Amino acid sequence: YRAKKLSFGYVQRFHALDWKKAQNFVVKSYKTEGDAARAFDDVRLQAEASLYADKFNELKPPKPIHVIAACVLELVDDATTPALCAERFIDGADRFGRGFVKHNNNSGFVDHDEHRSTPQAFSAYSFYASEGDVLVCDVQGVDDLYTDPQLHSVDESRGEGDLGRRGMALFFATVDAGATKGLFEPLGIPQFELSPAERRRAATQDDEEPEKRSSVRFSGIPDKSTQSRHDEARRLSIM
Repeated sequence: YRAKKLSFGYVQRFHALDWKKAQNFVVKSYKTEGDAARAFDDVRLQAEASLYADKFNELKPPKPIHVIAACVLELVDDATTPALCAERFIDGADRFGRGFVKHNNNSGFVDHDEHRSTPQAFSAYSFYASEGDVLVCDVQGVDDLYTDPQLHSVDESRGEGDLGRRGMALFFATVDAGATKGLFEPLGIPQFELSPAERRRAATQDDEEPEKRSSVRFSGIPDKSTQSRHDEARRLSIM
């Protein structure tokens, strides 16, 4: 849902409240009614990704990143929808004129056509910064302002989209090490060593179409990828 938020922090008179100047927000509900715990879990997940973004910025990358904060709205008078997720609406475009972009997802997709190294470096950095415990993926947003990420974890404790070690393997098997080398090395981010079989697979994809080259599936891995809440909100707003 589209929403606006008034700030009462510095308002001294009621007539100073102006909805036209209020901040634009996106409020998200869940298809499963009464699932308040999921709203809180998603906000915690986004906050965890933000902590890794702050650590990533300590490396002094050429383009600092930011994961916007989310919060939970509790509708105490409505038993059918007790909790909603809310966050600032991301609009606009980067200096190249590109709007909202999904740079990678939770099941092996990496957008090579955008030729962006920063989002992929952030995902790889989170893996090493956590000593292999988590990997931040589903990096998306406008320029380097990101929202609605997903985390893979060794214990698969980060929600339905958490593919665990399998999801981490999908990311490193798909990310273009050659294209990101110029950013990984200056920031001290190691290059993940692929197995000989994976290197051969990557070599055979050089002549394939981009949409086929940008994702990979491993046998035996169920498709747990889910549509981003922000993607759905933007689709509805466009319609």
